[in-house]
Amino acid sequence: MYVSWRLMLQVEAEELKRIFSTYGAYSAAVKGTLFELMSFKEVQRGLRLTYRRLHSRPIKAQPWEPCSVVFFDPLQLKPSLPSTAVCFRPISELQGGYDAVIVDKDAKRAVFVQATVARKPSLKLSFFLDNLMALGISAGLVWRVEIIFLIPRERMPVFRISPVEDCGALKTYGWKKGKERRQAKVACLTLH
Repeated sequence: MYVSWRLMLQVEAEELKRIFSTYGAYSAAVKGTLFELMSFKEVQRGLRLTYRRLHSRPIKAQPWEPCSVVFFDPLQLKPSLPSTAVCFRPISELQGGYDAVIVDKDAKRAVFVQATVARKPSLKLSFFLDNLMALGISAGLVWRVEIIFLIPRERMPVFRISPVEDCGALKTYGWKKGKERRQAKVACLTLH
């Protein structure tokens, strides 16, 4: 799977959009994989996210700076964090909880991204905690830790987060036990 991801990151964004619109409707697995690939392509180009609010219209699309995608193994030794923002993508396809973590060492910000086409994905906090420790991001209120569910625009009205597992796992990173579902953000990807 790692090799296919490396090859797909080289494909132009327009080609990914064409494949997604042609084949995405036939299989949920294909649609999910293609959506993830398009998401990572947008990370490289600079994300534009429209966040969902609870009882009002979505927030206007907000741009993010482009950053490189780097594969890593969270089970190995801690990588040294570069001074510029970087998107860490786990090598293992079976890595639970998230698809990537964008780390900005200078801003002391770690943003976990779960790109999904599911209507009701799970939120398993122990995976996030394990990753923070693997990256050497110490507990406390020095770092801002965020979780974003990145979904297709058409899923915005029906998307819900399943019950949270491992409540309190991120308490030492400023997350309130029992309030994690509200702290997680939901955004749709605005394609360039």
